[in-house]
Amino acid sequence: MTTLRLLKTSFTAGEVAPPLLGRSDLAAYENGAARLRNVFIHPTGGVTRRAGLRHVGRARRMLERYAAPTAMTAPNGGTAAHANDDDLSTKLTTGALNATDNFVVVRYDLGSAQAVLFADALELSVAAGAASAEFRIQHSSDDASWTDFGRPLAVDTAPASARRAAADGQPVARRYWRLVRIGTTSLGAASLGGFHLWREGAAASAGRLVSFAFNTEQTYLLCFTDRNIAVYAGDTAVANIPSPYAAAPLPAPGATYGAGRAGQFAWAQSADTLLLAHAEVPPLRVLRRLVMQGGVPVEDWITAPWRFIEEETKETNGTLIGKARRQPYHKFADPDVTLTPSGTTRDTSVTITASAPAFAAEDVGQRFRIAQREIEITAVASPLSATALAKETLKSTAATKDWEEPAFSPRRGWPVSCDFHQDRLVIGGTRDLPNRLWLSKSADLFNFDLGEGKDDEAIEFAILSDQVNAIRAVFSGRHLQVFTSGAEFMVTGDPLTPASVQLKRQTRVGSPTGGYVPPRDVDGATLFVARSGRELREFLFADVEQAYQSNDLALLARHVMTGAIDQDYDAQRRLFHLVMRDGSLATVTVYRAEQVTAWSVQH
Repeated sequence: MTTLRLLKTSFTAGEVAPPLLGRSDLAAYENGAARLRNVFIHPTGGVTRRAGLRHVGRARRMLERYAAPTAMTAPNGGTAAHANDDDLSTKLTTGALNATDNFVVVRYDLGSAQAVLFADALELSVAAGAASAEFRIQHSSDDASWTDFGRPLAVDTAPASARRAAADGQPVARRYWRLVRIGTTSLGAASLGGFHLWREGAAASAGRLVSFAFNTEQTYLLCFTDRNIAVYAGDTAVANIPSPYAAAPLPAPGATYGAGRAGQFAWAQSADTLLLAHAEVPPLRVLRRLVMQGGVPVEDWITAPWRFIEEETKETNGTLIGKARRQPYHKFADPDVTLTPSGTTRDTSVTITASAPAFAAEDVGQRFRIAQREIEITAVASPLSATALAKETLKSTAATKDWEEPAFSPRRGWPVSCDFHQDRLVIGGTRDLPNRLWLSKSADLFNFDLGEGKDDEAIEFAILSDQVNAIRAVFSGRHLQVFTSGAEFMVTGDPLTPASVQLKRQTRVGSPTGGYVPPRDVDGATLFVARSGRELREFLFADVEQAYQSNDLALLARHVMTGAIDQDYDAQRRLFHLVMRDGSLATVTVYRAEQVTAWSVQH
């Protein structure tokens, strides 16, 4: 039988699905291939073998915490057990440091020498001033001679969390561990949310990678594994940061991949700050800063909670009312439920009585708002009664239906997604308010005061339609784009103001609900994974229709989309990579101007 050999010079259709191999009538058949493995396709149609990988470092295994020291002491005041629990809201607060040298905040006795890989000082702050090199984590074998564990901790009045390790990155086996201030700067009292010691377990950890670009010269890669963020600059690990996200163990080959919470959080970056959001975990900021230690600037990586602006409020006649926290609020209870305060005086304790169940233990430490005036819950006696500190002078002791609680809280859940658009911080959805959007004041990212609806003030609205639309991602493109579990929307307004904002549904595809797959911009189009995980959609604005369309880029190569769980774009080579649940990596070369959509698979 005669064999016909054809010279094929273009693969701009990439690998096509097996059902299409007999469809010679399709243009994709002429420029496609039955199988393209470990190759990259050029926009011009050529194919080159994928380069090999270079070993950079070992990802951390699952972490285990020393949760039960033999003895815990706080010799200078405070409850030592608060440093060892999992609740960062319970603080160990010392007496005033003043000028006392060798001031021990907390000390642990592990009973015997134990190998410690990481030591965390969580939400550490001081009442006044700042110290860039006075706080140390130290270890000892005899409780007499102490050695520093990593660099000093830079501390100021804002709570921040830092992680320290030995200089060579290897575990250190010691019995005694402490957090201590070595110095004489007068700083007031110290407050500590947690002092945690960690060792590495046997199981490998799943995780995810996030890029962090401070500028064109300083770029980093953040490797999220079980409760750790490893920071890489080039091929070098430069820091480790504590993470609240527990990861799943790395599955066996062939098993379905899942990273746990370490693969479910959303993020957005602005300058030297990376915002992290997860519906079950308080939102965080990852900060890169320079501190002076030893007379030289040192790169310091920390995490810190989101801090909403607090402003002094006044009556129209100038009388001081108090301080208000400019965070989003919402009334979750029935509209007819009332609250009655026992007093109105600012900075005094008042009893709040509800007409129906309204309080829970998780409300302690949260700000409520009664007739636009704030109180801070200090104790909950029952669902009908709570004690609070009046942060502002209340208007009346009469029962009122005009009250709200925080939209973000341990009780109601935390933000699902976030991004920046037109100089505003955009927050999309929470666990208990999945279809709601909040936009901060213009140029004031953590101020969500709705005010009087002026052009620069905050914006808040819900997505109301004929189906459930839980927000899964928000993305700043040509318009503010909102990706939900059932549809895609655009938010218009040029500029966006409380009066001009409009929400319009564009397509009904939906996004994954089991995790966060970040939408990515490619040549002005937003590429997102459909809810099924089997489609890669191109969300593109059509000038003729003045609306967005969602074309499926994987229509001719459905077999390579086995369930996408992460994605990113290499703009230099025009390669769009998608990680699948089965551990494979699909790559599509995208060049819309030449109608190139070419798939290959990496193993």
